[in-house]
This record gives sequence, C-alpha cells and structure tokens, in this order.
Amino acid sequence: MNDIQGISNQLNTKLNEIRLSKNHPSKKDKVFVLLEGKTDINLFRNIFNTNKTYMTQINGKEKLKQALEILQDEGYSTIFGIKDSDFDNLENITYENINLFTTDYADIEIHMIESSAFESIINEFASENCCKLFSDDLKEKLYNETINIGYIRWFNERLSKNINFKRLKYENFINKFECNITIDSNKLINEIINISDLNKNETVREIGKLKSISDDYLQICNGHDITKLLAYLFNYQGNSDKTNVKQERIEEALRVAYNFNDFKKTRLYNNLNIWQQQYNIQIFKI
Repeated sequence: MNDIQGISNQLNTKLNEIRLSKNHPSKKDKVFVLLEGKTDINLFRNIFNTNKTYMTQINGKEKLKQALEILQDEGYSTIFGIKDSDFDNLENITYENINLFTTDYADIEIHMIESSAFESIINEFASENCCKLFSDDLKEKLYNETINIGYIRWFNERLSKNINFKRLKYENFINKFECNITIDSNKLINEIINISDLNKNETVREIGKLKSISDDYLQICNGHDITKLLAYLFNYQGNSDKTNVKQERIEEALRVAYNFNDFKKTRLYNNLNIWQQQYNIQIFKI
C-alpha cells in the first residue's frame, strides 16, 4: 500500500465512523466538531456544551479539511472543524467555502500562552527565586527565542521541505541558566541541516526573506516549541521546586488553567458565535 492509498483509507475509515455516529439516535441532533487531536478535545470540553456537541479527532489538517468538504457536500450542515492557523494568516489563506475555523494565532497553545493561564503556569512551576523575574519577562523571552524555530517551520511549510521536526534535538542548541534559557541560532541551523538534506546557504537565505516579510511572533512562534523550552527551563537546577517537569505536564496545566472567559476574547469565539446564531444552536457552555 503506498502513502496516498494509506491516507485515503484512513480518511474513508474516519468518514464512515462519523457518518455512523451522525445517524445514531443518541448523536443525530448534535453538532459535530472535528478537531486535530486528542488534547484539543480535552481543551474544548471546557468550552463546548457536550450535551449539544460531539467532538472527534482527525489527525492531520489536510484530512480534516477534506473530511469537512466531503461531509458538507453530502448534506451534513451542522458540522464544523477547528484547526491551528499555522501560517495561514501570514499567507492570507482562508476557508470560506467550508465550516473550517482557525485559531487567531499560530496554534491553540499560543491562545493559552496569551491568556491568564500562562501566569498560572509560572505560579505553579517556578521557584521562589525565579517567580518574579518570570512574571516580568518570561513570555517575551520565550517568543524572542523560539521565533527562529518558527521561521524554519514557516520555511519548511512554504517550500515543502519535509523537515522531520520530531528529530530535532533541542539540547543541541539551547543554553540553560538560572532563571533563563536561550537558543543559539547558529547551532539551531546546524541541527536543522543535520536532520535534513537541506543546503545551509539556501536555507539561511530563504529564512532571511521570511524575516523581511513578518516579525509577528504570535503568528510565527509555535506553542509546542515554547512549552518544550519551558520544560527544559523548569528542569534546570533551582528554577523550579518540582522535579521531572515534562512538556506534556506543562501543556496539561495550560489547558486546565485556560477558561471560557479567556476564550471569549478571541476572534475564533466570535466566528463560532456567529455560526451558532445562524443555526440557532447553543454550542457553548453557559
């Protein structure tokens, strides 16, 4: 089975699952919400009225988009999807013909980092020695450090370079200090070259072009890169009173701290609110 057939079969299996669920008596009157992953479902359980909505995941933004197109063509109207914007806002990509809504910023994790949830993370994980300093400037520091990874991710998506970011070894380009963490941009580029077959001069040149297009860190930075750095930061001696702080633990704490009032401040909420008014359905928790 080749990759194209595999993706097609995965999508068809998911579509059949959704069709069966949509026609089941217990779910036929519910709004179906297609999300990119399990952790998104965990987050939106605190946002959506689960008596009125049914959330399911479709791994991969392209499969999510294709699923919506197919299901809407088949007449399923009370169904929508939510995906991370990634670089759509920078590339002026919109989805006007399907019920696909995107995050205000690069991903949903940036939504949480921009909310009151981030202060909760500092209060939960930071040591007494670092807490005040982190409260003052840690968020800006993390954006300034991770934006260079964001540019590489943008370069990868724009030019379809197929960099496997799961192979990226952060320990090869980060420096940890008391109450601080930095990224060595030269070592970062070298690490990217090591895990790919890219030409270094071309890579640096193309990334330079992207830097001239935008420096909007909210659209360029990746929330998972920030939570990864936080895990390294909090695991460095003296920076946290906790031990073995993993990235997954930080992201879970962000989801728990993120609340509906935070979400109501977003453009994503406004767009979904317009949609629910059109169908006269209350999808949000009251």
